[in-house]
Amino acid sequence: MWDWIQLRMFNLWGWWPKVIKDPRKRVMMRIYGYCMFGLDSATMIAEFVSLYLAVVNGSFRGAIVNIVTTTLGATAAMKIYTLLVHHEFISHICNTLEDLNNRAIALMGEESQVTMGTRKRNCKLTFVFVGSCLFTVCHYNVRPILVYTLYGERTIAMDMWTPWDEQTSLSGWVIVLIYEWIHIAAAMYGMVVFDSFVLCIFEMVLAEFDVLKIALKKVDFAAEKNAVPIEFCIQFHQDLLVLIAKINDFLIPIQTFQCIMLTLTICFSGFELVSLSDVSMNKAANLLEVLGASTYITFGYCYQCHCITEECVEVITTACDNNWFEGSIKDQKSLSILLERAKNPISFGNIIKFDLGCFIAIIKTAFSYYQVLEAFDIH
Repeated sequence: MWDWIQLRMFNLWGWWPKVIKDPRKRVMMRIYGYCMFGLDSATMIAEFVSLYLAVVNGSFRGAIVNIVTTTLGATAAMKIYTLLVHHEFISHICNTLEDLNNRAIALMGEESQVTMGTRKRNCKLTFVFVGSCLFTVCHYNVRPILVYTLYGERTIAMDMWTPWDEQTSLSGWVIVLIYEWIHIAAAMYGMVVFDSFVLCIFEMVLAEFDVLKIALKKVDFAAEKNAVPIEFCIQFHQDLLVLIAKINDFLIPIQTFQCIMLTLTICFSGFELVSLSDVSMNKAANLLEVLGASTYITFGYCYQCHCITEECVEVITTACDNNWFEGSIKDQKSLSILLERAKNPISFGNIIKFDLGCFIAIIKTAFSYYQVLEAFDIH
């Protein structure tokens, strides 16, 4: 079972104080976590003001980068808020997966863990994603210092409204930079580690489906005493489906907003990069970094949801690929319960169905909106 290292990583910002045993320190860390979230969220106000001013005083094209970064920041704030508010449910998910895995090991031993190594390796690969996204944070935060050192020009990491002009106030420029550094680091760190954590949850759910299929293959309906009772498989399957349904309800708001965010990001980023002739290298790099991270995250969610839905159907094939016809009437009735549940696989999402078809639809929709913008040639 994956050790959920992401939860320990969250505590750098005070967002998962459960790892601290001292109750007083845990409360202090919780307060620190809410303060960091409040600081991150407060910056969103300045971003929205900057976006409004860019639209009112300038052209739509001038506000495109603001729209992309503000939408990304809102997504990050939503995920951090979810982590803070639903920490008990997140613990429940981890504990339930651990319990399912322990039940399988207790009955079948290490034979039930033949695919766990592959699943853990897939979880480790998400840290490559985390590292690449944190590089984006470095690019955003270090650039103003490099520009000031090399050219003496005061720039800020991202467009946001400030009560003073950073070009005339050195202290104001430093304050804005520190404020933005904390905001960007907290937002990107919280978002990418949260997404890495969710992708690992999906991977462990798939691992438990592997365990269930191994158990179904070991059921011998002709034997007088079964090493793996069919009742174990039925209960295991039921508990797994209940957990998946809860995870689905938990992630619907996040995934829905994420799909909308990716559509806007692809549309506006593509329009900015292709339609404008004066796009700076820095702006192009920022847009490509945001676009790449957003696409990877959304694809990962859609792909894993698609795999889980397919595994729900795969249970039917595995259950029937056995000597069920040699079993008693009672065993066959028990097996029919499992098959009836598997006939209605869980689909992630509500208004939007999250699977590979959803990801393809997002790409198509984004390019359709891009063509509309290009046709109107908005200024």
